Amino acid sequence: MKKLILVFLLICGCALAQAQTGAFDLAAYRDFLAQTGRYSAAQLQSRYDAGRFAAETPVDWQKAIYAASIQQAFLLTDAEKKILDKQGFMVSERLQYDTFMAALADVFHKDLPIFLSADALLHSVHASYDMVLKKIELEILLPTLQTWLDKLHAALPLLENRYAGQSALQPMLYDVDLYISVTAHLLDEKTTPYFAANQTAFQTLLDLIETQQASAYPLFGQSPRKIDFSQFQVRGHYTDEFHPELGRYFQAMMWLGRSEFY
Repeated sequence: MKKLILVFLLICGCALAQAQTGAFDLAAYRDFLAQTGRYSAAQLQSRYDAGRFAAETPVDWQKAIYAASIQQAFLLTDAEKKILDKQGFMVSERLQYDTFMAALADVFHKDLPIFLSADALLHSVHASYDMVLKKIELEILLPTLQTWLDKLHAALPLLENRYAGQSALQPMLYDVDLYISVTAHLLDEKTTPYFAANQTAFQTLLDLIETQQASAYPLFGQSPRKIDFSQFQVRGHYTDEFHPELGRYFQAMMWLGRSEFY
């Protein structure tokens, strides 16, 4: 993967260097936008004729170089061969791989020719970015979030004492407690509300998050409103079985981001 990324960066670097050698005329570019900004589909096709795309490209794939080796390695079915003869290429769910690298490695180990497509190179870049992001979340963002939640939760008694004589502020304190407690519990699975009066709402919200379905709930108010709890479905790299804390971090951040105060 590192080699793929290096190749991609070299290509980008060469392209950037070439682009920087020419002068960019802003006025000419604005004129171009003014002339072409409202082109119809027919006008675009006339100006940038891409030619006609064939619905089929009949070939005799068995006459292709390495056809016998491909057949021996992958045992193509009659249906797959028929598609190859009709289109010149074939996508098979039967031969699917989890990643580009797994597919390329398999083809390489079978001593067959490898085609490195642009999306394979982009995949390596995205995969590397995903690994960097996961490392930042595990080592920096998650611990930082945990620290701040602990501090906020610990400050609730101070707020209660400060506003003890102002009954009108009690609902707001309950809301803050609920907001912090649900977040902290999603992250560490042990935090509970500071105010006992919040226990029912706290458990109800956790149950709704668990169901992961759209439901009406009077969150931070008196009137029920539709909340899409399906957004709490853990997905992407947060499903890493070796780092279950990533899934908890995902749900905690989802709660922080989607729980609006009115």
